[in-house]
Amino acid sequence: MGEIEKSINLLTNEYAGAVFEKDEIGIAICANSLSKSYLDLPFSSSDDNAHKALEYAKVDLEISERLDDEAQLGSANIQIAACASAGDDWETAVKHYATGIQLCEAAGDTPVQLLATLECAWMVLCKGGMENWGDEALSLGKKAMGLAKVCGDKQSETLATAVCVNSNTSEEGAMRSRLEALLQTKTTTCGVCDKELDYTATSPEGRVHTAIRTCLHSTHEACFMHWVAQDKLVCPCEGCEKPLMSWVKSEPKAVLRIAQGDKRALNFF
Repeated sequence: MGEIEKSINLLTNEYAGAVFEKDEIGIAICANSLSKSYLDLPFSSSDDNAHKALEYAKVDLEISERLDDEAQLGSANIQIAACASAGDDWETAVKHYATGIQLCEAAGDTPVQLLATLECAWMVLCKGGMENWGDEALSLGKKAMGLAKVCGDKQSETLATAVCVNSNTSEEGAMRSRLEALLQTKTTTCGVCDKELDYTATSPEGRVHTAIRTCLHSTHEACFMHWVAQDKLVCPCEGCEKPLMSWVKSEPKAVLRIAQGDKRALNFF
């Protein structure tokens, strides 16, 4: 049995105890954790992990609304958004992320506000579905950069800066310079073709892709897409072999989109 399954068993027992004791805040907290655990499990149309994740998130939301606890209600909205995002219900996800972020800000829960802002920003980058998606991603990325600095969270600041770089806006160049300053290591050669990398390149053949979410190693964008299209889902850089999809929840379409030449899918990695 995997670690997530063990956590689900423990949380299920705690949830049952909270229900028995009619401890509403306990029920809400356990339901939120159970929803996150089920969402971390792989799921498809043939099983009900996604359904369970959403049902527990709804329990959390219902109780949190009744208790009028801004921090818990913010967390509940964010989890509903995460479930909606995993199910490709983009409109619902955006709405609940916005509500959750606002509530966390009001409650002074900056770390959760930062995480939700980052999640929403990456979702906009990966899935799109709205006009001016680049401007929206840039705005969310800048907000997350500010929150990360407040929290002293350099990793999140790096991720937020990467959002801005990938926003395909006029500020990409300036943000890339910031990102380079944040990266502790800078790959000099492509892990796929072993040729030298030019981090200032803008042509499709020369653009650099950095696996920001996993290991910070870099390859040519085109080389990376070719690598992933062959179902090679570990970092190609020598001696690394970290999984490239550690942030991709229930998103097998990411690989398919890469194979079809969809550069937006690069943001999943």
